[in-house]
Amino acid sequence: MASALYVKGSIALDLGSQEYVTVSTAIPSDIGDSAQLAIDQVNIALANLSGTLATLKSEIKAAFQDAITTVETTINDKVDDIVAQVKSLIEQGISEVSSIMDDVSGDLDSATSGLSLDSLIAPIIDGITGSIPDPLKGIVQELVSSISSKLGDAFDSLISDMLGKIMDRNSSAAASAVQKIE
Repeated sequence: MASALYVKGSIALDLGSQEYVTVSTAIPSDIGDSAQLAIDQVNIALANLSGTLATLKSEIKAAFQDAITTVETTINDKVDDIVAQVKSLIEQGISEVSSIMDDVSGDLDSATSGLSLDSLIAPIIDGITGSIPDPLKGIVQELVSSISSKLGDAFDSLISDMLGKIMDRNSSAAASAVQKIE
């Protein structure tokens, strides 16, 4: 558009007198009332639907909560069962270990009961005292016997303490394992 015309102002047009006319449209005159009745029914239905949806929402929420509670309870029960089974198996294992420890303790006691310092050093002492002349031999044997007796008591005490500590350590470890499970 190369050029434009812009006009500002007002215009009045008087074509003559005014008259009212009735136009026949074939639309019934009570259609407004019918439409209002339909609108009212739709509004009532929508209100009912809103209430139904709110109820449905609450029921679905409750159903989900019940399902979650059921799943939680089932899982917790299964975990408790598994923990109880594991604990039982560990206790059985500890009982078996304790039985084995008792057997080992008995075996160690049997193995060490024959051990004494006297039995270990007697051949050495006999070899030493065998070459000493008779007048001194009795004195040396008394001295060696006294020393040997004290060493033997210390040796027996050492073996007993060592076995006790081994058994205590194993018992303590087993008890600690049970406490950690509980």
